Amino acid sequence: MMLKIILCAYTQSVFSGRKIESLLKDSLRMMWLAQGYELTYRTINRFRVQPEVKELIRQCFVQFRCQLVQEKLIDQEAIFIDGTKIEANANKFTFVWKKSIEKYHNGLIEKSNQLYDELLEKEIMPEIEPGKEKELALEDLAQIVGKVDEVISEYDRKIEDSSDVAERKALRTERKCPKQAHKQ
Repeated sequence: MMLKIILCAYTQSVFSGRKIESLLKDSLRMMWLAQGYELTYRTINRFRVQPEVKELIRQCFVQFRCQLVQEKLIDQEAIFIDGTKIEANANKFTFVWKKSIEKYHNGLIEKSNQLYDELLEKEIMPEIEPGKEKELALEDLAQIVGKVDEVISEYDRKIEDSSDVAERKALRTERKCPKQAHKQ
């Protein structure tokens, strides 16, 4: 009975325990599914967080989706409707528009290449073999971060080993550039 109530609420885009409880009081269908019982949101939430029930709901979702794909009611390749991407911990300020991503992508590539050139000039890291494209690959960026981390840790070691105050201050000043590069 509880599973029927939860699945029926999910089909109506109601996911909150409190809203499901209010549906149980307002909707005749939900009252019929509840067989006359008046459930609280706590009961509903306690039921659906049990590991067995979580897995059961997941399996129901997968089976329902497969059935919709088989009957050609939904397209298996459809992921986004309008190109909007929403982060996991979303609030009204965290969504990202597809057009803005495309607009700033080239600028991001230019900034990463410019940062790489600065690191080469200041001899913080050795040259990476250039790829076919003007864009640095993800592995290249990871390699840059690793090398900058090594340089920073080397400066940290030198600062710890030094006992001269003036020398330590000079080393901290030199360490600023790699730290800023790491942050970027």
